[in-house]
Amino acid sequence: MPKKKEPKPTELLLTFANQIRSVPHDPRLQIIIAQGMLELLVNTLVEKFCKGAEMIDADDRSFPYLVKLVILHEKGLIPDNYFKWMNGLRKIRNAAAHAAVFELEKLTPKYWTPFRGLKATLTNYPLDDPKNFVYLCQEMVSGFWNLHVRFFAPIFEPQLFEKKDENKKSPPA
Repeated sequence: MPKKKEPKPTELLLTFANQIRSVPHDPRLQIIIAQGMLELLVNTLVEKFCKGAEMIDADDRSFPYLVKLVILHEKGLIPDNYFKWMNGLRKIRNAAAHAAVFELEKLTPKYWTPFRGLKATLTNYPLDDPKNFVYLCQEMVSGFWNLHVRFFAPIFEPQLFEKKDENKKSPPA
């Protein structure tokens, strides 16, 4: 039975920013928020650019997130560096989801390898340092959004694209 399509959320980046800021000291929740946002964006690309989108969407068991990443990467919609970073973040999410107690600092170095040398855009903080994990989450979501902004913005930020009625007069000040 096909899944019921839910309406796309609006003001997506603002919602993400508010959610990620609401859990400043909880990396488990930060990764769940970031990964949820990335999965929404990935699923949106699959819906638009894959011929078998309905089949892919209907069968999460056969088409988990990693398979969707591979498909979009092979189609050229996810560049090599983003594929590596998104897969690295997926592995951290899996560690967070399956650990009784999740501590970023105790993850082995292999978890941080995909992010080696990356710096946060505004702060220049190293993103392979667990102390800067919230910045890593923000960079991955905003970077992937920006990669496909022309596609995502009209869907998730439709208010930016509403036609203004030129005949409507502004109220007097």
